[in-house]
Amino acid sequence: MSKKDVVDPILPGRYGRMSAAELDREVAMFDREFIIDEFKPLTPKMRAQLARAKRKGTKKSAAGHQRRVMLTIDKELLRRADEAAKHRGLTRSALFVQSLEAALRKTG
Repeated sequence: MSKKDVVDPILPGRYGRMSAAELDREVAMFDREFIIDEFKPLTPKMRAQLARAKRKGTKKSAAGHQRRVMLTIDKELLRRADEAAKHRGLTRSALFVQSLEAALRKTG
């Protein structure tokens, strides 16, 4: 059995064990032009998925639009908040909203 000349043993996975000819055959598909001609129209399911992915901005809630905000919170306090949210079956955001609403009710 003859030893083949490896292109570059640093290449990841199986590519690092290939000869130049094997590597050329493997990557030939990336050298083709006009592969867009091989694509087909999106199915209704794919269109819906694309529409969901494109949606940006605010989310609608029962009270109106929601806004994203950035808060700076101590790491330990954030860890405790995450633990409390998990214990209550809430997201971090839902816990913060409930806590803020409760605090605002107390202050009037």
